[in-house]
Amino acid sequence: MLINYFDIAGTPCKSHASGEGAVDLAVLAIHGFAGSKESPTIAALAEELCSTCNAIVYCFDFPAHGAHPSDDLTVAACRDALVGVARHVCEQHASAAKAVFATSFGGYMALRCLDELEEILGRFSLVLRAPAVKMAETFEQTIAGEGGLDRLETIGSVECGCGRTIVVRRHFLEELRAHDVCKPHSKPMLIIHGDSDNVVTPADIADFMEQNPQASLVQIPGAGHQLEGGEQLGKALAAARDFYLNPF
Repeated sequence: MLINYFDIAGTPCKSHASGEGAVDLAVLAIHGFAGSKESPTIAALAEELCSTCNAIVYCFDFPAHGAHPSDDLTVAACRDALVGVARHVCEQHASAAKAVFATSFGGYMALRCLDELEEILGRFSLVLRAPAVKMAETFEQTIAGEGGLDRLETIGSVECGCGRTIVVRRHFLEELRAHDVCKPHSKPMLIIHGDSDNVVTPADIADFMEQNPQASLVQIPGAGHQLEGGEQLGKALAAARDFYLNPF
């Protein structure tokens, strides 16, 4: 597998490719909050797809994540990064089948930018793993336990994340509150979710599925928000692979 690092308009990117020949499947992978393009799950997905077909998997760092030079985390800036990389994927692989794999906050961003992604990529297969379909509530609950929500409301910012410290300002939460994605979408999609996830809860996913009967759900028994290796990861990757290779 060939791995390449590059930059698109200030956004650090990475690609995993089967080889140097023609590409049949081009996948845009979107990491979650406090994650990065070095996600082990994305790397495992790339290994799965590149060993199955002539695939290439692109990933990138959102602002304030990974190696991104900007510390200014806004939904608008995340949208710009996502759309910019999507355009690059389309330009580089116009004739290939397109797909998106998005996790947690990345799932929220994919749904929020769904119309733009369809305009750029055309018909594409969408897989969402543990998508934060109620991102504002999920974020509030995640930071509330340590008094973070109070600090965000009173001081105007809070630090969170592991590895790289992410400074979240009140404006970011206001953006999340202003744009709900737990609503009907016309696009078929596959949802992969652990039934023991206490971040994106089964109730959140059930609410989303009720509003989106065209979506399919694969539940991973015993899995939390982060997939463990072995059987849990294997089941998720196999579901994504099969959905991409047998779309629509």
